Order: sequence, then C-alpha cells, then structure tokens
Amino acid sequence: MSEPETHLIEAIRTGLPPGTEFDEREEALLDLATRQARDVERAEADLEKRGHLVPGSQGQQVVNSSLSEARQGGVMLGRLLVALDLPESARRP
Repeated sequence: MSEPETHLIEAIRTGLPPGTEFDEREEALLDLATRQARDVERAEADLEKRGHLVPGSQGQQVVNSSLSEARQGGVMLGRLLVALDLPESARRP
C-alpha cells in the first residue's frame, strides 16, 4: 500500500475512540475508500504531469479526462467516508 492510502487508514483508525472496532461492512467501506483515494491520487498526478488540457485524437486541445475523474473520485471518496458512520467522538469539527 502506498503512503496516501496508509495515511488515510491510520488517520481514521487512530481517530476512533478506544475500544471501537469496525464491523465487516465498515471494513469493506474502508477498503473501497482506500482504493478510491489511490485512484484520486493517480488522477491528480496525471493532471500535474500533463496539465488540464491535452492533445486530442486530431491534435486539438481537449480537457484531460483525469480532471473529471479526480472530481468524481473525490465526491465518491467523501460518500464512502460518510457511510462509515463514525462515532461522534471520532469526528473533527
């Protein structure tokens, strides 16, 4: 697992109140969130490398598809994290 995903998991797990554990459903959601975070990281890296505009099939400038992937991936990541339904004491203002 790369650093961004490791940091995501550790931040969530260490933010839990003592004695709190995830059930199977929550573990599956955390796994999905981890993979989604990796995908967002890759899309953002592509944007940094190639920029927001890239050559199209006929040489014209088109919007890099990684832009929409990063945006949609961020939305999905947020939804997955909300679905974890963390205890109120684990949430930060």
